[in-house]
Amino acid sequence: MATSAEALESLRAEKSLTARRLAEEALAADPDDFVAHYVVAEVYWNEDGNLPRALHHFERADRLYTRNKDSLDAEAWRTHWYVLRGKAFVAESMEEADLFLDTVEEYNRLYSPKLAGETGWVLMKEERFAESRAVAEAALASDDEWQQSLGYNVLCALEAKIRNREAAKDACMASLEHGRSTSGDVVVDAYNASTTTIAVFDFETTEALLKESARSGTGRTTSPYNALAALYLSEGRGAEAVGAIQSMQAWRHAQKPPDRAQSRAGADATLAMVLLVAGEADKGMEVIERALKHPDRRAATSTSHGATLGAHTLIHLAMRRLAAERAAEQAALDGFVARTWHWTGSWLPDPAIWEDHTTLGGLLTDRELLERSLAPYEDDGLSPAPWMIGDLVGVLGPGVMQAAVDRGRTLDAFPAVQAYYDAIETEVAWARGQSRTLELAQRALDGLPKEEVLLRARVAALAADHAWGRGDPSSFGLYERALQLDPSSMRRLGLALPATVQDSGSAVDREAAAMLRRSPRLRNDRSGFVVDVNGGRICLISPLGAKLGCHSGDGKGEAYDQARSAVQAFHDGAFALPLGLRLIDMKSLDGTTRLDAEARKDALQQVLGGL
Repeated sequence: MATSAEALESLRAEKSLTARRLAEEALAADPDDFVAHYVVAEVYWNEDGNLPRALHHFERADRLYTRNKDSLDAEAWRTHWYVLRGKAFVAESMEEADLFLDTVEEYNRLYSPKLAGETGWVLMKEERFAESRAVAEAALASDDEWQQSLGYNVLCALEAKIRNREAAKDACMASLEHGRSTSGDVVVDAYNASTTTIAVFDFETTEALLKESARSGTGRTTSPYNALAALYLSEGRGAEAVGAIQSMQAWRHAQKPPDRAQSRAGADATLAMVLLVAGEADKGMEVIERALKHPDRRAATSTSHGATLGAHTLIHLAMRRLAAERAAEQAALDGFVARTWHWTGSWLPDPAIWEDHTTLGGLLTDRELLERSLAPYEDDGLSPAPWMIGDLVGVLGPGVMQAAVDRGRTLDAFPAVQAYYDAIETEVAWARGQSRTLELAQRALDGLPKEEVLLRARVAALAADHAWGRGDPSSFGLYERALQLDPSSMRRLGLALPATVQDSGSAVDREAAAMLRRSPRLRNDRSGFVVDVNGGRICLISPLGAKLGCHSGDGKGEAYDQARSAVQAFHDGAFALPLGLRLIDMKSLDGTTRLDAEARKDALQQVLGGL
């Protein structure tokens, strides 16, 4: 019969599945074997990522040791040392702050080395800022390099939490320098520093730090590739965003199960944003709904559950609107009856959109969360990216958003943030039809960093729509600017491009031209853009004659089929950020199936190795 000593030996030999089997056999013989409970807890924690089960067995092992320690082997305390540490860190991962702090207190009373700086992060998450700072400063004053690292890390997050951009950057860069000069392992330190350099709008340094983090190791809780993908996307670097997503999935495969459980939904949210600007509504909806159904634990990050739920709901709302725009584009290709059905159905409210509005509205009754959400790259804000925050105007209404902008301008003393507030206020003015829309838009376009490509495109598109409605000829230049920066902005905002459609006169081209004149992406204006249909090839031409892009269908089937294919290609190409997704297997971006399969494969290999 297996013994807990054999199970413990297998665990130390990193044969975790064998260790669990032996421990379970030991527990079948003696349910009060505290060592066996410890082994099972370790496997649930580090191999399965099943934190509740792990915590149950850690707590059982702790109680059994405390009750029976006088009758146990003289060396049993060594296992209890691991039990308390495991219990504490699983409690931390589950955001059980009181249990974590109580367990650390018990551990420090019994054993050494003491856990000191480890409490600073939890205290910061609990908004016990003075205590957190005191712990961090004490850790920095110690002679232990690990404690010093923890102290730097806590100060880095703490300064960001209290909205001190420059101090946060200084603290995080100090943490990074400490890591470089000691262990050399700067995966976390470089990543943390990147979150503060982006907060002061240093995009070049942010990218360099994320790459340094990626080079320093693999498999940690937070993936630098996730942040790189979001950065590249904001900068309009579509192909590089896709490459970062692929690297992110490889990184996730290297993660331990408990770490992977901390980052899955975040990875899905970033992938969903990439699919959003690519116009991939169906796959994007699948991915973001998975993130909402299976949210990450937030213990390893400084963001709250409410902020994360809001961010993912905002992406879901944007994806629902994209799906509606894609459906309207598709209806333009169909016959009269199908178009009529679509037009009739479009008047009915979408329950999913109503539900998203309700969720966001409820979350943002918290004024502090709303204010943090409007501040660009603010710690613990709702927005997944500055280029998406304008969607809140349609959720909360322009009056609420204007009041929040006015307050936000006074709260954040960092000068460069004002252009971001100008961008939000442009959305408010556009929603109200105010004449100052153009003035605000120009201020935003002049003040925003050049790297904010998607945000600048959105502002330009709204300004163009406003100017065209007032007969202002500057609208055409603004439309062209938006299309060159991010053509997906037109579709995501539900806007139409003023244009005239001309065709060669062939049967295919006439059919395609008729479909285009029904397209929700175009509205008739003979002085605007030209959509030229010739030989099944559709080209978009600016009012000044510049060819902005040409798109062709597959050329198969009857004239109607060829026309549909060409117009579909035009919609897909002219109103989406080019990412090269057509050349990429979508499964390489969505790593969930692969990760699950690889995890099963690894487990099988371990079992075979044990046999």
